[in-house]
Amino acid sequence: MASEKENKPVLASVLFLISAIVLALNIFKIPANAGVEYSIDKLFYYSLNIIFWFTLPNILGFIVRKIIWQSEYKESLGARSVGIIEDVVIVFIYTASLGILIIKLFGIEITPGFILIFIIVMVLAYYTRPKLLKLSKEGYVHSARPFKVGDWISLLSEASGEITKGKVIGFSGKSLQLRSEENTLVVIPHFLLTSFIIENYQALEREINFGMEISLSRQIPIERAKRILKAAVKHALIKAGENSQTRPVINIKSLNKDSIDYKIIFTFAPWVNYSPDRMKDLIYATIDEHLETAGIKFEPDKEPNLISRIELFAGLSRAEVDELNSSAAQSICREGSTIIRNGDEGSSMFILTEGLLNVFIKAGESGEIKAGVIAPGEFFGEMSLFTGEKRSATIKAETDSVIIEITKEAMKKIVDKKPALINGFGEIIAERQSSNLKLRDEYLNRKESFVQKLVAGIKSFFNN
Repeated sequence: MASEKENKPVLASVLFLISAIVLALNIFKIPANAGVEYSIDKLFYYSLNIIFWFTLPNILGFIVRKIIWQSEYKESLGARSVGIIEDVVIVFIYTASLGILIIKLFGIEITPGFILIFIIVMVLAYYTRPKLLKLSKEGYVHSARPFKVGDWISLLSEASGEITKGKVIGFSGKSLQLRSEENTLVVIPHFLLTSFIIENYQALEREINFGMEISLSRQIPIERAKRILKAAVKHALIKAGENSQTRPVINIKSLNKDSIDYKIIFTFAPWVNYSPDRMKDLIYATIDEHLETAGIKFEPDKEPNLISRIELFAGLSRAEVDELNSSAAQSICREGSTIIRNGDEGSSMFILTEGLLNVFIKAGESGEIKAGVIAPGEFFGEMSLFTGEKRSATIKAETDSVIIEITKEAMKKIVDKKPALINGFGEIIAERQSSNLKLRDEYLNRKESFVQKLVAGIKSFFNN
């Protein structure tokens, strides 16, 4: 069955059509100097006009709500702006209808004074309308329009203090429907909504600021902690497909005896790809990965040397890893700085230990496109280290980062002692290079010859 609210426009339309037809047929003719004998006709005539001029704005108001509120304007202008426009238009329609009715029934002429009174009445009606609608809770909720379908909101119960969060997926005549962060349906009757404090996170912007906190040991220098946290949050946002231009902010919230509490602020569009809770879970997990890669969270029996955990050097002994690590140079790269540039000469490779890097490849004669990101624990530049080839990409620091550089001289000492390592290096590098579009077909069709060719190039380079 249709709800009472859904039947109202139908009833108004029926009454409007009946009154319009009867008035058009001019059934109730009233002479200019009509006496008492026409009192019944006058009563019907006035009643029909009242019905006509009050059902007409009711129908027009319904059309306005459907056209303005349900149109694309709600996306471009926002919920608050559209609600104001709707209220102004509806108040104008009702006030104009009342004015026309008074003119028609009492024969009042349109004068500047009458227009002034009309404007005053319209302004008063606009400011008193919400208070009048509050007498009907459902009417007030419908008029206030504090949210729209697609918004992420939270409802704080004034009675119990409980918070309900979710994405608005429906707004019927009787209830509000939310999809909770647990992906369950929450239905809230309209008459209960006035007992909630409604917080709409997306009324002004699709992307909003979120905050979360984390505590780290005071033994970690503040600058380093902020660098790792910022890179981890940025990395998580990229994983989630969020705006790549987002810049997380890391602030100190409080200092404790053994720890420091950090406040993380980031911009994100909830419910587009991730709910707020899922995004926070992803960020915490990514922070954990970055901390572990940086050597901050290791189990007592776990090797803290990052080089030993790089796939390329998995075949090295502990002594060889220590030798390589002792000769490696560590440096800090500031946000936005260029680490290597496409086409430059080079004979070293790099391992990222903290931060986040962007990879750019050449597109056309002068342009570059972003091809991906490098996260802590990943390496780059190995082709220049092992073959002497020019840099094939430009690497820039997305955030403040820490890198380890391994030079040809350091690697030569190891391969001179154990030449057989070259075969393993060639296999791993070939696997990595297969992801390059230019080499993909060659690698898949002639993998063996490609590996042999690469191994020969490495041997030739290190024999010079």
